[in-house]
Amino acid sequence: MPATAAELEAALECVQHVRRGRVLGAFVYDILGHMADARSLHCERSHVLSRAARFDVRPDNAGTGLGNVLTLLERGPEDSAELALVCAFAAHGFLLALSDMPARERAVAAERLVARLDWLELGTDYRLLACLMRRLQSDRAEHAGVLRQALFRAVLRDDAATGHALPRVRAHNAWRMSTLAQLGGEHSVRVLRALRDQARDPATHALALAHLSALAREDRKSALLVHGVSRAPSRSFPVALARWLSGYAVLQALERLLFMLLALRRELIVELRDETLWVRRRTLFLGRTLRSSEACYALHQVTGAFRRARFALLRSLVGVLSLSLGIFIGGCLLLDASRGGAPVLLVIGAGLVAAGAGLDLALNVLWPATTARVDLQVELRGARPVRVGRVEQVDADRLLEALSLRLSR
Repeated sequence: MPATAAELEAALECVQHVRRGRVLGAFVYDILGHMADARSLHCERSHVLSRAARFDVRPDNAGTGLGNVLTLLERGPEDSAELALVCAFAAHGFLLALSDMPARERAVAAERLVARLDWLELGTDYRLLACLMRRLQSDRAEHAGVLRQALFRAVLRDDAATGHALPRVRAHNAWRMSTLAQLGGEHSVRVLRALRDQARDPATHALALAHLSALAREDRKSALLVHGVSRAPSRSFPVALARWLSGYAVLQALERLLFMLLALRRELIVELRDETLWVRRRTLFLGRTLRSSEACYALHQVTGAFRRARFALLRSLVGVLSLSLGIFIGGCLLLDASRGGAPVLLVIGAGLVAAGAGLDLALNVLWPATTARVDLQVELRGARPVRVGRVEQVDADRLLEALSLRLSR
């Protein structure tokens, strides 16, 4: 019988703590792949032993908390817990191998995996896909992207099948599109939309529509929000130039400086809930709310949205100038010190070079890594644009993806 969710979790936890997990994972995936390629429920003991010698797997170094992997594969799994352990090691081995491959080889490896899953998922009790899905939640996003593209190509390749092969192909495409829906995210929605538009088989078209509807219902249940400070909306270049030439922009800058000195803060919360966009404003003075307001807009009033990093090139410019000046002035002092034998100039020159390089490193690497904040602006039909500043980039991207998905529907 297939492994349960609890058994799969226990096996995945066991794999993470095995000392030779990388080698054992590659070995198990090799054996399981051979079984899938041969469409066999068992692997010959001679083949298991030959591949074990190839990976340097022996009974004394293949032990785990849930059993000995080599012994298990020699005789074959006997219960659902052993099936779970094999699947967990196979998923671990495949993902590690995928990480070590060049980008151009990953697509081929993912397509081979999908072809093997066609047999393993529908013809055996192995649940390799379930282990892969759990691992993909914590591994790098490109692994899920490679798998999505492999599933997409496999569905389109088999979509035009007819005759006696049609029931088998429809079964394969059903689990492939179910996997795409489980991966979730905007990328899966785009792939399912492409399948809906390009599918020739009515069953494939209907399944893509069903999964898109399910994802839409799940997406509408979740509320997304961003929180930051209220800023003036960005404008076109002629309007911005006129504001600076007239002095209005300078007055606004002085107003923001005065608010900062008085500890006066204007906060803005933008929340996407169901099919509406909620905008809440608060004015705080010394932590106390002086004024608050709330507005609600239907999604059809949203005409666009974008995020923008304020003064994106300023840090790079200051960093490059500091590095250049530090090297130039410090280099000149070091040259003079080496010619005249002045230890003080030698120390000052080395300090200037190190200071310039350190400032460039801090501005272009350390600061962006710790802040990663942007401004988010939403354009509204019949209303003033909403711009919220100092938003976490991850939160802004998540809101933009959800907004794009709901607007496209």
